[in-house]
Amino acid sequence: MQYSTANIEHALEYNRIELMAQIIEPLQHEEESPYYEILLRIIDQDNELATPSSFIEAAEELNLMKAVDRWVVKRFFQIVHRQIDKVDAIGGFSINLSSQTIADSDFKGFLKDQIYSSPIPNHKLNFEITETAMLKDFNEAVSFIEEIRKMDCGFYLDDFGSGFSSLTYLKKLPVDYVKIAGIFILDLRTDETSKAMVTSVTDIAHFMGLKVVAEFVEDADTAETLKRIGVDFIQGHHIGEPGRLEDVLLTDRFSIPPLS
Repeated sequence: MQYSTANIEHALEYNRIELMAQIIEPLQHEEESPYYEILLRIIDQDNELATPSSFIEAAEELNLMKAVDRWVVKRFFQIVHRQIDKVDAIGGFSINLSSQTIADSDFKGFLKDQIYSSPIPNHKLNFEITETAMLKDFNEAVSFIEEIRKMDCGFYLDDFGSGFSSLTYLKKLPVDYVKIAGIFILDLRTDETSKAMVTSVTDIAHFMGLKVVAEFVEDADTAETLKRIGVDFIQGHHIGEPGRLEDVLLTDRFSIPPLS
């Protein structure tokens, strides 16, 4: 489907977007509570859930990601508020933010208002920014992160390794978690270079006091390899499929298959 400004605005106004959550499972310390990344699914013309790639791409081209991110943040807080008693069993949530949103001076105030008025403990609120988004306006992104982190919220640097100056920028970024780009995880079992890069990133991140997340974990062998490397958290279809946020809050967590 080709999305226009009218299509996107209609989806936001009439809630034709479903908030999903995918588990981020602790790998080194099983007693830790799981985290959840907030994802989107679009409700299509047949009332089926569809992946949002074309929707997001159009929203970026039409400069509407600021409106999408505002909708996601507001809707997230509405849903979690209704099940606030379930939050104790969850380590935290991560919400993706676009480069357009980070550069929007009004969004910072909006986000702070949402956080201030929420009963969710601030330390359980995390935000994900891709490496590519960071590089679009580095100084603005750093300023945004630093101000929100003062509220005891955390930040994930997503898709790490996809840029050209990753390690140089990592040294300057006030983030708490590093998510390794999925291309390295998918090739981990068959490509020694990918394994070496994942090991290197993990060692450097730990030296800097950061936690490391590996996404796109599709099988038990990959999970075991990541555990030996020292990666802190894993995410992917082997661990748990995305589910509706309301359902995740009702069940506390998905059933997790053993690593071996």
